[in-house]
Amino acid sequence: MIGSVMATIQDIAKATRHSTATVDRVLNNRPGVREATRQTILKAAAELKYARAMPASLGFDFVLPRTGEFMRNLAEHLGRMPKEQDVGQPINVHLIDYDKPDAVVALLDRLRHETAGIGLVALDHILIREALKTLIHRNVPVVTLLTDISSLPHQGYIGIDNRLAGRLAGHLIGKFLPVEAGKIAVFTGSHAYRGHEEREMGFRSIIKENFAHLQILDAQEIGESGESGRDLTEALIAREPDLVAIYNIGAGSQGVAQALEGHSSDRKPVFIAHDLSAEDKAQRGPPWIS
Repeated sequence: MIGSVMATIQDIAKATRHSTATVDRVLNNRPGVREATRQTILKAAAELKYARAMPASLGFDFVLPRTGEFMRNLAEHLGRMPKEQDVGQPINVHLIDYDKPDAVVALLDRLRHETAGIGLVALDHILIREALKTLIHRNVPVVTLLTDISSLPHQGYIGIDNRLAGRLAGHLIGKFLPVEAGKIAVFTGSHAYRGHEEREMGFRSIIKENFAHLQILDAQEIGESGESGRDLTEALIAREPDLVAIYNIGAGSQGVAQALEGHSSDRKPVFIAHDLSAEDKAQRGPPWIS
């Protein structure tokens, strides 16, 4: 045994006296290896706590923010997967307060001995980053979802190209509006989300390139809160008579839409957001697209 640290392919190769290439072929179920050699390597992998050879009783853990209908829908979908799609291992979903890195780190520390792998949506925060690096060093697979985390040697990122998403949002706003001066408000859940930062970068770049007659106001954090989004939108409408569009990068879109719905002007700002949900579709009022 190598203490409590999960083994690497190199550890298994050393223990079985086979090459790392042979070990890799066995662990990835590729042909060209004698059955006796295959069984020797699989046995060593299990004894050394190699992640892919861990017991099937270990589940996959998903760590998601508890804010917004999109995240709630994602959590429900993941929770149904073992039954609906015949997933061989349990799936555990953990909802967190996204703005409390210490709590996220404590959860990751607890999971390190009892998970087959972790997928998460989290802030690009140094404490979270270092906790994930510790897990990866222990050979726990880590995948980031929807928003990546910088300088992380993880298995991968699952999600859209957020910079391109921001550019598309800017392109749509520019095309929906007449060619005349106006102001655009930008709301973000948190600048510590790498995905939100990338969307804002893409948005600002295309507005500057193609729609220079439009002025982007300083971005405001709404903390993934519909209530905050509603209050800030109402304040902007009162303060900025030439507000022509709102781009909401993260959650809280229902609050923004509610404020726009109550706006009596014939010319309501165009509203662009992400992660369209059933509740969003039911919202009446402003011209908006997700």
